[in-house]
Amino acid sequence: MHHVSRLFDGRVKPSRCPAAVAFGGWRGVNSLGPVESIRVQRSRLSHVVCLSSSACDSPCHEEMDYCDVAHACCSTAAVAQQTQNQYEPPNAPGAGQKLLAQFAGDWDLVKTFFPMNGKPIVTKGTCKQYMIEDGKFLQSDFTFFDSEGSKSTGTGISGFDSKTNRFITVWYDSRQTTISIRQSDGTFDGKNIVLWATPLDPDRPGRKTVARAHLEENGRVLLHRHFLIDDKGEERMMLELRLTRK
Repeated sequence: MHHVSRLFDGRVKPSRCPAAVAFGGWRGVNSLGPVESIRVQRSRLSHVVCLSSSACDSPCHEEMDYCDVAHACCSTAAVAQQTQNQYEPPNAPGAGQKLLAQFAGDWDLVKTFFPMNGKPIVTKGTCKQYMIEDGKFLQSDFTFFDSEGSKSTGTGISGFDSKTNRFITVWYDSRQTTISIRQSDGTFDGKNIVLWATPLDPDRPGRKTVARAHLEENGRVLLHRHFLIDDKGEERMMLELRLTRK
């Protein structure tokens, strides 16, 4: 037997379900004014009759008031929240976040670039690092000043996924429109972060590089070193960032 709703004027019309009345009513209610719409829906809610042989053993005639509707709404929201938690289970910061938190602070930096030919190029700058999203990620804001006095900036976001035991970093800066992504291979000794370049386009992998970061001098110095890997698997340092805590 279909669900039916007995309207305040005696008519009977198929309904989606009683709770649906509270979220918009039947056709025509939206065309009324706010006060009249509430009055009409209240009248209709007080005359809801459920007749469903599939839902209960015997026909039931019960009124639904606003408390019933509110309870139905809260129950629906609770189920939706449980579904999201099951689909995306929340987790707390882990061992990787503990190391990333040690990078937080204000730093002076010296960037040294080692070209294939010629002398190293040295650039100075500053860096501010801080944990975000309830201590789950590290944001690193870099500012570089070249010898001609111009300035460039860059931002890194670093995280650690406890499910895969991998570090993942995203980098973008004012020099270019590309985004760099690196991730570790799942091994972590608690002190060193090793990140491999992750190409966004598998058909154009680009250079094969690896970056390593660790603290020295009881946390006063943070070293980032980037290496280029040739076809033979040999590494050549291309870039060093030496950060000294202020």
